[in-house]
Amino acid sequence: MNQLLTRQVLEVIGDEPRPNALPFERSVRVAAATLSNARQCDASGTTVIGVLGPDDQDALLDLVEAIAQEYTLDATIKLRGGSFSVHFALDS
Repeated sequence: MNQLLTRQVLEVIGDEPRPNALPFERSVRVAAATLSNARQCDASGTTVIGVLGPDDQDALLDLVEAIAQEYTLDATIKLRGGSFSVHFALDS
């Protein structure tokens, strides 16, 4: 990984996970930040797939909404049993 990309990823996720962070928060944030920083000709969307704990659905919905607003992205969430997918797309 080149040094610029490494610095950008660390800016998004920080060096240490937050104590109350959800287990999937880092991957969702990195996906949104990466898409937000990409040129439109490089990527128009990205999808994150993860495991969802039994009590994490509301927290996931809140997190994705906040991140989509922060990076001005469209977000689509699909829930299936104990898993989820979040698709971020450049705001149209």
